[in-house]
Amino acid sequence: MKKKLLFIGAIILCFITNSQAQTLTVDALGSQQAGTTATMNFQYTSTTNCALYAELRIANISGTGVITQDYSSGSNFIVGKFSVLLPAQSTATASTLAFSIPGSVAPSSSLASGKTYSWVYKLTQGVSNYTDVGSTFKFTGATITAAAGVADNLTLVNPPTTTTQGSTVSITVNYTCPSARLIKFGISIYSSTGTFVSDLVAVGVDVSATSSTAVSLPQNLVIPSNATPSSLLPNGQYYKVDTALFTPAYGSYLLGSSSNITITTVPLSTTSFNENKVKLYPNPVSDFLNITTSLSLNSYEVYDVLGKVVLKASDTKSNQIDVSKLNKGIYLIKFDDKIVEKFIKK
Repeated sequence: MKKKLLFIGAIILCFITNSQAQTLTVDALGSQQAGTTATMNFQYTSTTNCALYAELRIANISGTGVITQDYSSGSNFIVGKFSVLLPAQSTATASTLAFSIPGSVAPSSSLASGKTYSWVYKLTQGVSNYTDVGSTFKFTGATITAAAGVADNLTLVNPPTTTTQGSTVSITVNYTCPSARLIKFGISIYSSTGTFVSDLVAVGVDVSATSSTAVSLPQNLVIPSNATPSSLLPNGQYYKVDTALFTPAYGSYLLGSSSNITITTVPLSTTSFNENKVKLYPNPVSDFLNITTSLSLNSYEVYDVLGKVVLKASDTKSNQIDVSKLNKGIYLIKFDDKIVEKFIKK
């Protein structure tokens, strides 16, 4: 009986320990002005490395002052930020998060009836990882006052949602800034957890101080012809139109605005098939790719989606190519350095 009680006691102790493994306390933030930086003071405990994620959102508020969040509308999101990586701590540990409030945020006094601003906080499994650590999600009311003078602001205007390899996309932002800045225009790769991986293409544009009236700035970006299509990116990665505002020479990141974009391969042209009089079969192919043509072809090169030559030969008299050792995917084959066709290895 005594052993059974000890066992039950151990279970209860384990439950208490686990239920208190992560804690989060955020000091109340007073009224904040749009276009300024709010410093959040918080204390946390965690059995694993983590990060604080905070958002400024528009929330619902009842006549009795009860705040509720509405995630059904993306327009409720204002801005969010992660802290640095926080090490595991068994006792309450203090830290801070400096949070830039966009200058374009309307003051609380102008919100519609039944709406208010709200700070939302939680501990996550790491920087740019939105997965919760424990039950630390909480929110409080927020009061925002109007910006004084010109504030930093950057907004994407009708960003493209799809494009093709080798195409040119136009990206436009509206911006304001109190002094010289650099605006980054890019198409970037992000991981499945929303973490920045790398830029596919990016351009930095220097801009001067503005008035409080937003300036429209367009920029063209050329998608590399060998860019990996979105459907072939590894491990759930994806592309984003990625714009950001920095101090000159990429000195300090200030704020950004982004949107998902899909990159596809250049569609096959039926006209080009007829004109070139080259047919490939079977397509998709497993082992041997057959060539039917009335032309006299002397050489070929096979390219993967990254533009790398994976097969080549200077003799096509057999009218058959062994592709059995190629990985599954989409390939381009160029005959005599001028006729290009596409095939799929299955």
